[in-house]
Amino acid sequence: DDTHYLAVANHRDNATYSIQSTLYELKGGLFELVQQVDTHGARNWEHFVVDDTHYLAVANFRNDLSSNIPSPIFVMRHGRLEVFQEVD
Repeated sequence: DDTHYLAVANHRDNATYSIQSTLYELKGGLFELVQQVDTHGARNWEHFVVDDTHYLAVANFRNDLSSNIPSPIFVMRHGRLEVFQEVD
């Protein structure tokens, strides 16, 4: 598959760590918004493949109350990211 994506981890805005991070798809030489997902002080995205299934994990750092917060692992289904599992 020649589909290329860009995942942007948004750490915080002026008021909160709990903001959306964004997945873009490269189409016609430009990145187009695919989906926004809730994240909490996101620091990084990591893509990996297991048995031909593509996963995308985001490293959450903290929310507004705690630094003890899980990070989700997503799987792409029907063109959308779905939470596969959350890890501490």
